[in-house]
Amino acid sequence: AVKVVDDEGFIYPEYAVCGFMWAAQQRMRVTNSSYFVDPWLFTCADEPGQAVAHEAVRRAVQHATRAGVFNVAAVGNESTDLANPVRDVRSPDNAPAPGPRPVDDDCDVLPAELPGVTAVSAVGSQRLRSSYSSYGSDVVDVTGPGGDRAQLPVGSSSGCVLSTIPDGYGYACGTSMAAPHATGVAALLASTYPEAGPEELATLLADSADPQPDDGHGFYGRGLVDALDAVTG
Repeated sequence: AVKVVDDEGFIYPEYAVCGFMWAAQQRMRVTNSSYFVDPWLFTCADEPGQAVAHEAVRRAVQHATRAGVFNVAAVGNESTDLANPVRDVRSPDNAPAPGPRPVDDDCDVLPAELPGVTAVSAVGSQRLRSSYSSYGSDVVDVTGPGGDRAQLPVGSSSGCVLSTIPDGYGYACGTSMAAPHATGVAALLASTYPEAGPEELATLLADSADPQPDDGHGFYGRGLVDALDAVTG
């Protein structure tokens, strides 16, 4: 694990950059990023004050990828079409009162929308898109179990995923739960194919995923990650 979050819960660009650089230095095979880079939900490459942050994180991810690191990231819980972003209502998230602002295709959720990153959406127990999960054609690569309180499994009082929380375990829903599932499958692939680089691991992960019905909105990417098929298929 690489700690990139501060004591107030923020992950600023320099923290993410250091995390990716350190992962590259340590020759990690796989990383998981269950976060977006603060303080902007969408960091805009054409906006003063954001362009430098966007470029810095992009370069760090590129460096890690070239060093052989396969990077996976959550797309976020805004139920937003990332292929056609129009409005950001929660940035900057370190301000007393974040205000809505227009965004466009020059604005990305970092690191999920960067080249070389496998972007993961979330589904519930019925394998349908979780109500909160962001999505987007040509943005989402695969989907993973993130839970959804609207999709209750039989005999369960929670549609969420049993997760680690401060001081123990609890049920939580989010793409932050989905992305680690995909990362875990990627790690299995990395152990099964020790010579595979990031691009090949991305292909193997996508090819082994269970296709979901084509929704036309990029809810699921290539499908739901499948650990068994990944290592036996």
